[in-house]
Amino acid sequence: LLPMVVIGAMVMIVFIMGAADPDASSQPDKIGQLIYAAFFVAQTIVLLLVIPAFCCTTITEERERKTFDLLITSNLKPWEVIWGKVQATMAYVMTFLLASAPLVFISFLFGGVSPEMLIVCYVVQLLLSVILTVFSIFCSALVRTSKVATVLAYMAVFLSGVFVVIGEVVLVIALLEGDWAGLVDTIAGIGTFNEILGVYIAPLFVVASICSLLFILTVNRIRPATGNRSTPMRIFTTIFMLGITAAYAAALWTNRSSVTDTEDLLAFQLVFYICTYLLLFFSTLAF
Repeated sequence: LLPMVVIGAMVMIVFIMGAADPDASSQPDKIGQLIYAAFFVAQTIVLLLVIPAFCCTTITEERERKTFDLLITSNLKPWEVIWGKVQATMAYVMTFLLASAPLVFISFLFGGVSPEMLIVCYVVQLLLSVILTVFSIFCSALVRTSKVATVLAYMAVFLSGVFVVIGEVVLVIALLEGDWAGLVDTIAGIGTFNEILGVYIAPLFVVASICSLLFILTVNRIRPATGNRSTPMRIFTTIFMLGITAAYAAALWTNRSSVTDTEDLLAFQLVFYICTYLLLFFSTLAF
């Protein structure tokens, strides 16, 4: 209730300030755009503050209540325990996102906002919520007490939250300034394969890789000492490397006709590719 009240109050303040503008009656779409911008920036901040509180103590509370051993000795596998925690938290997050939707729908009454703009921001916030959820549960499995887990989770959120909020502001401004149409034209001009790879597959692959790595590390933290902790990491690393290889080879093959004799560009790509493999190799040894 409190986050909803905060977001609603910010939207109301923006609406009152926008309505006080003498040009508001002749340009109502400006008020709609202000409500849209205020809503998504405020909701991003609220997500950064609320989601860690939902799940950064899910494992430590089990330890503090002396129920962790009973949970591990049940018929549930370690990955099923963590997956259940993720599902429970995401149920809260989805309820929050759906409950806040009517506030941003107010912007449609004034105009200046398209449904595509809403979908883009909601997808971005949903992906952000998934990463925050898995990371917070990882923090809970990493330490022994709820206080340390809370401090660790919020320290990471505060350090990265500034960049997340700035990115959300930049995205909202770009959409409101009419760059949405230009972005659509640009995407349409890069070809179907490049659009699918760069706009859809690559971001989802990055988010899935981050969440999968954190999920595996969390499961390994609660897995018994005699359990197999290396095989999941090997599978993840193999899939990750094969995914990068396939995407790089497919993009190079698809754009082979448009690539000129630019040795510097190809050299940069080769160096980046080698560095990526070395990083994955040493991370695999460390894990």
